[in-house]
Amino acid sequence: MLWRRKWAVGLAAGVAGCLLAVSAVLAADQGMVITRDGFAFEGAIERSGNQVIITQKNGAKTTVASQSVDKVYIYDANDPRKEFDAQMAKARLKPKDVAGRLAAARWALDHKQYDMAKQALDEAARIDATNAELKSLQQTVDKQLNSGRPAGTTQPGTGAATQPSGADGGGGHAGPRGPAKRMVTPKEIQAIRQLEWRQGDRTVKVKVPADVRKRFIDGQIVPDAGRLSANELAFAILQQGPPALRDQVQITSDPAPMVEFRQKVEKQVISASCIQCHLAGKLQGEHNQFALFAGDNEQVAYTNFIVLQQFSKEIQLKPKDRVIDYSMIDRTRPEGSLLPQYALPPDLADVPHPPTPAYKGAVKNKTDMRYREILTWIETLTPIPPDYSFIDLTREPAPDAKEPAAPKPAAAGGARAGAVR
Repeated sequence: MLWRRKWAVGLAAGVAGCLLAVSAVLAADQGMVITRDGFAFEGAIERSGNQVIITQKNGAKTTVASQSVDKVYIYDANDPRKEFDAQMAKARLKPKDVAGRLAAARWALDHKQYDMAKQALDEAARIDATNAELKSLQQTVDKQLNSGRPAGTTQPGTGAATQPSGADGGGGHAGPRGPAKRMVTPKEIQAIRQLEWRQGDRTVKVKVPADVRKRFIDGQIVPDAGRLSANELAFAILQQGPPALRDQVQITSDPAPMVEFRQKVEKQVISASCIQCHLAGKLQGEHNQFALFAGDNEQVAYTNFIVLQQFSKEIQLKPKDRVIDYSMIDRTRPEGSLLPQYALPPDLADVPHPPTPAYKGAVKNKTDMRYREILTWIETLTPIPPDYSFIDLTREPAPDAKEPAAPKPAAAGGARAGAVR
């Protein structure tokens, strides 16, 4: 699934974690390049024409076509989060890469970033909690975190539900804190469609104004752009066009991941079971952080999709177990996502649904077709998730305020040999 289309934020020179703009000419910066087919290149990054050149520490150079680039992380000595996110992105290229996550944890420890180290270790623990090095690092991190807490405080407990701001949960999500209080706007729906649209998905319907088509073709940004189909041209504009042109491309139907979500997850699980206790505006007690919306329309579906993407919860399965942050949707380990775990009867789940009177699960067992459809849907999502932190459903948007821009979609293509996998 690593070849599937992923998305990331647009690149400005010197800004970390951003995509290379096609027309930009960049000086060499230290960082990491992630390609669409799942390779990672680390070193000095510069751009020459339509190519990205990475010079590794040993002097070896690797050249990648701009359209093959998925994400570019530029390191910043004043912001360790940039390099940590790059290390985690490399580890997530392999869903069960415990060693990669431990390497990211060691990097964070070396830089005294103990919360980041805990995040990496939590991910590793969800894959293999018996790993000896993992347990040793966990003890080190716990000691450092506890030493920095005021007297009388402890680690977060079982009932802590979060939607971390600027933090990365098990599925790589970032979002606002608190339950959703509003639904997504039409502009946010457009942003989600762009970020979840994968190259090759020809079912998507698009509108490209004639003048936008002409300006993009005349600009010769993409060779032979005039020969592209309507969908291919729209995809190219979203990837490589200037903002003035990208903003005028309209996706008028659901991309494949959203079609599957609305038909097999939203309708059969969310609306049929979850909404009964998690209806926005009527939440009580332990349910008050996970707010969903009722209805059968695209605004409700896209809103619930974002709620699922952004929600995570800190859980301690047994009294002596370590507290681990679980994501509702974990793209790197679908079976560990809270959504399919909570859908199971509590006695069959690895991470049981919190005790609730009369709740016996939304599906019968792991052979239930609905359970398999949830997992299959999560598996179709890009392993490295889009950054949806620009959508804050906990706050009403200002009536006349400009909505935050969505990250620029990533490009497609292949990679050269010699990458770190």
